[in-house]
Amino acid sequence: MNSTSTLYNSIFSSIHRFEVKVAIAGTDYGMNVLTSLSSYRSVFGSGSPRLGLAPAGELSLSLYLDSASVPRMAEIRPYFRVVSDTQQSEWITKGVYFVDTREADTTTGLLTLHAYDAMLKGEQAYRPGEEAVTLRLLEKVWEGLG
Repeated sequence: MNSTSTLYNSIFSSIHRFEVKVAIAGTDYGMNVLTSLSSYRSVFGSGSPRLGLAPAGELSLSLYLDSASVPRMAEIRPYFRVVSDTQQSEWITKGVYFVDTREADTTTGLLTLHAYDAMLKGEQAYRPGEEAVTLRLLEKVWEGLG
């Protein structure tokens, strides 16, 4: 959960608007090139609660940018802030994502990126011979639930 400053709360309590930006591979891109930005994080993944389920967060964005300027698996950090006519708050980060797929429209110059958070980096391949450790860990977890 993000904490907000007194300035943020003050601006938010009056007439305000939000600004967004994304940092892709360390370079900031603002609302002048962003056309869409949305994030998705399923609470239950498959639609129903299950033990041990931890779904990855997803991010989709479109912006006017050359595809070659975005490295493979580039880190994306979306930010937002609240602004009024005279003040602006601090930027607040909304996670860290890594580019998975990209689609470049060469006619319009629009680049669409789809990214996932680091949860997918935790996936490990099954290796025979490691199952005894896995079973012991599962037994401990099961005992703790009882």
